[in-house]
Parts: sequence; C-alpha cells; structure tokens
Amino acid sequence: MHSMLVLIDTSAGLADLHDAFTEFAHALKTREGLVMKTWIANEDSSVGGFYIFADRETADRYLEEMLAPTVEAHPSLSNMRIQHFSVLPELSELTGSPAASAVQR
Repeated sequence: MHSMLVLIDTSAGLADLHDAFTEFAHALKTREGLVMKTWIANEDSSVGGFYIFADRETADRYLEEMLAPTVEAHPSLSNMRIQHFSVLPELSELTGSPAASAVQR
C-alpha cells in the first residue's frame, strides 16, 4: 500500500467549493486502486486529502490523470503540494486503520 498527503491552496471558501468537491468525490468512488481518501481543510486557506492507494503506481496515475488536471483547471485552486509515504500495514491494522484492514482481507 501507498499513502499520499495532498495540500492545495484555495482562494475560495469551503461553501463555495462544496458542489465541485461533491462531484469530484463521486468520481473518486470508481477510481481503481484508491482504497480511501480523507478530505481535509485548514480554515478555508488550504484543502486536500490523505489518500491510501493499492500502490505507488496507482497514486501517480491518479495525480497525472485526475487530480492535477482538475486543480489546474479550477480558478480558486493553486500551489498543490504532495508528500508520498509507505504504509506500515501491520501497525496500521493494530491501531484500527480501516484501509489496512480492507487490504488485509
């Protein structure tokens, strides 16, 4: 498994982004290799998510094919920052990570 933290600056409030984010969330439901995404925000100045993917290649494809084009096309989003991490499944399962449990099955 592979995890990724993405932060994006926004000049819009969360209420203004709600419809676009809801539409994007529905599109994510069918994204192959995406185990989960937790949506995050910081006082309307940054938005993003913590993701878990089946592997790094799947995460990279998601960035290239879906996320980067969406951020580039949206006038209120800018300065996307990405950090990649390995998932430690045995420890994650011990602490109740639903993503680790789902992949372990």
